[in-house]
Amino acid sequence: MTSLRPFLASLVCWLACWCAQHSAFAQELGRLFDDSPTLKLAAPVQVQQLPKGLVRNPNEFDSPQHQAGWKLLPKGTAMPTGAQHDVWLRFALPATAAAQLWLLRSPRISTERITLYLQDQPGQWRMLSAGSDIAPSRWPGQTRSPTFELQTRTDSERVYFVKLEHRTPLSEHLQLVSPLEYIDSAARVGTIIGLMFGLFGVLTVLGLATAYLYRNTTYAWYALMVLLLMVTQLVMIGYAGHRWWPSSALLNQTMGWIAPLCALASGIWFVLKVSYSKEGFRWIYRISLGLIGLLLAASVLVAVMAQQTPRAPLNVLAAFSLLWLLLSTAWIAWRARSSLWFVVLGLSPLVLSMLVRLVYNQGWLAHVELVQLVSVISGCLGSLVIYVGMVMRSRESHVALEREAAMNNTDAATGLTLGRIAMVRLPQVLVRSERFSQACGVVMVRWVDYQKQMQPLSAQQRGAVLLHLGARLRRLGRDIDTVARLDDDHFMYLIESPVSREALTDLGTKILTTCMRPARPLTDGDTYNVHVAIWASHQGTIKATEVMEALRTRLNQMSLGAHRRMQFVDSPLSTRPSEEDSGTQRAALAKQLVAKINAIEADPIIPIIATAPERLARDLTAPVKLAR
Repeated sequence: MTSLRPFLASLVCWLACWCAQHSAFAQELGRLFDDSPTLKLAAPVQVQQLPKGLVRNPNEFDSPQHQAGWKLLPKGTAMPTGAQHDVWLRFALPATAAAQLWLLRSPRISTERITLYLQDQPGQWRMLSAGSDIAPSRWPGQTRSPTFELQTRTDSERVYFVKLEHRTPLSEHLQLVSPLEYIDSAARVGTIIGLMFGLFGVLTVLGLATAYLYRNTTYAWYALMVLLLMVTQLVMIGYAGHRWWPSSALLNQTMGWIAPLCALASGIWFVLKVSYSKEGFRWIYRISLGLIGLLLAASVLVAVMAQQTPRAPLNVLAAFSLLWLLLSTAWIAWRARSSLWFVVLGLSPLVLSMLVRLVYNQGWLAHVELVQLVSVISGCLGSLVIYVGMVMRSRESHVALEREAAMNNTDAATGLTLGRIAMVRLPQVLVRSERFSQACGVVMVRWVDYQKQMQPLSAQQRGAVLLHLGARLRRLGRDIDTVARLDDDHFMYLIESPVSREALTDLGTKILTTCMRPARPLTDGDTYNVHVAIWASHQGTIKATEVMEALRTRLNQMSLGAHRRMQFVDSPLSTRPSEEDSGTQRAALAKQLVAKINAIEADPIIPIIATAPERLARDLTAPVKLAR
């Protein structure tokens, strides 16, 4: 018990300090940041709550009835605005040595109407208004949030009156900001807006491009959701009203509701598409369709009844739809499709940020700019996580489809493309080469000793040999080329354009080199004896059948006895000489060699080594003396 006394004492002191702090009164206007410079007011901020339309001019506050109604606003208390009454503020700027310019800013962009009264002459007040019920082009300051210019006097204090009109309490107080600090904050907001445009724009383009490439409409709905989410964020921070519809009061009033409701409806529809709930979860699908219909109907209702829109039911509908979106997606991911957890992970920050926005709309939360920043960052990160998850899932399905296609289009023994696929692609290669006037090539390889080397092997050894040879040949081809097996002992390369004759020669040389290396699967580490025929395209039209006929003809001619193992079909045929010709050539070479030897022996300068039999026998039988 004794050990708890210091803790209880510190807790009581903290509660006392907290109560003292929150029981104080707001002597000054709010600041943009906690360390922002401010101007000490000549008279503290006073607040008075009055029924709507009761006071139309600040001169009416001179009556004793209204003079007694002014009171200080406790710090941390929301402005008591409502549908049936307005809130008036009164404060005074002090006299300064030189006239100073300050900005009176409302951080809440959705405030319906803020009216500033400036006294130009005694008894004459000038009225400036801004807010969501007024077109942004008619605001006194062309900024994204309601802003008014205040100026001090050198001879006396200057009194200002502000009237706030809003249907719910305002948790944000008005701020007194210096122009330099406002410019600095505007630059930061511009950076955030640029980040939004960049990331959301890239994700939208990627979604549309992926939908076109994969022929998958789910990515198109994702792109629509991201686009509407970007529009919602721009509406919430005031950029859309200031830049896109500055002259429309109706859009300024309604887009704050229409954009989020449409974005929420598109998000629910996107989840229905990506989760395939229509087939497996009919009850979730039907409830989601009902929510989408309610959200779209609410958007139309807001557009038609801008002034009389019931805000409380809309907040309830939006909150329920957000929770349903997150929980239904998590349920489907848990029960059936684990790949949806990436979607749940991406939707979580989006849903939570929008729920915080709804709490702020009720006046239960201050610091709207922090809420806006969190919404922007969570929207960007959530959308990116969703896209990454979808790409990973699409990649898995795409790999499965490729594997299935490979089973139908690949030779099981060598791992190369089937010959029928190569024969389908060959005309396409020729057409592309002719259309773009770029050379292509076809290389045909013949395994000369196929029957001789494969006959003594077992079935398992034959499979190992073919797989080994297919791996060697496939390694030499580019990713855009086709390496195919035509039949048992014929293979072919389809070389996409552009390719030069030197590159084709280099490929043929690599084929010969890799086949000349000893192969373990063959008996005693034998090599693959191959012939290579190369066809290089030229100007003019040629058919695929003519190319294949030229290649096979050259390989058949080379099989009779090739002097060179790699030949172009358009080059002169190089074969080995016949037996008679080769015998005559050998005799002539022998005569030339004998003549050269005789000439060398006849030269007196070169010493002649004795090669007599007795001399050779004496040299071989002589003892060898070893040096010590």
